[in-house]
Amino acid sequence: FILSEQKIARPLTNRQEWITLGGFLTTVLLAAADVISLAIGLLFLAAVLIGVKVTTNGEMKRNLPLNLIIVIVGALSLATALENSGVISTTTEALMPVLSGTNWFVALVVIYLLTLALTEFVTNNAAAALMFPFAYGLVQIIGAPLMPFALAVAFAASASFISPFGYQTNLLVYNAANYKFAHFIKMGLPISILYSTIVLTLLNVTYL
Repeated sequence: FILSEQKIARPLTNRQEWITLGGFLTTVLLAAADVISLAIGLLFLAAVLIGVKVTTNGEMKRNLPLNLIIVIVGALSLATALENSGVISTTTEALMPVLSGTNWFVALVVIYLLTLALTEFVTNNAAAALMFPFAYGLVQIIGAPLMPFALAVAFAASASFISPFGYQTNLLVYNAANYKFAHFIKMGLPISILYSTIVLTLLNVTYL
C-alpha cells in the first residue's frame, strides 16, 4: 500500500476495528482452550463481521481460496483412487522389505525426503497433492498414526530453499537479481538441513 500509494477505499470505524481484532483474539483463545473448534469459531466470527458491516457476502465469496480447496479435495480424491486401484498397495508392498524392519520414524523420514526433493522442482501444492496419497497408503499398511506423516508432507512441501523453481518468491528474486542456481544451493542447503532437522525432531518427539 505504501509503495503503490494506494488508499483504503473503506476505512473501518473504531468500533469495527475493535470488533474485528477482539473477535479474532477471542476465537483463537476459545479454540486454544478447547471450548469451540477453530473452524466453528471462525465461521461465527465471519458472520459477526458481516453483521457489523466490516465485510460483505460478496467480499467473502471473492476471497475464498478456491485453488487451495480444489488442491485439498483433489489430493484426497487422488488418495482414494490410488488406494482403490491398488497402486498404493503395490508401491508400499515393494517398500515393505526395506521398511518392515525399521520403526515408524524411518518411514516418516523417507516420506519427508521424497516430498522435499519433489517440492524443489514443482510447486508446494503439487508436491503435497502428489505425496499425500502415498503417505496415506504407507500409514495404512504399517499401522502408523496419520498426523505426523501428513505434517511431514506439509512441512516438506513448503521447504523449497535449494531451487529457484519450487516457489513463486524464489523465481521472483531469481529473475530480478540475476542469481544463479549455485547461489540457491549455497545459501539454501544449510537452511534446508536445519529446517528438516527441527521438523523431524519435533515430529518424532511429539507423535512417535
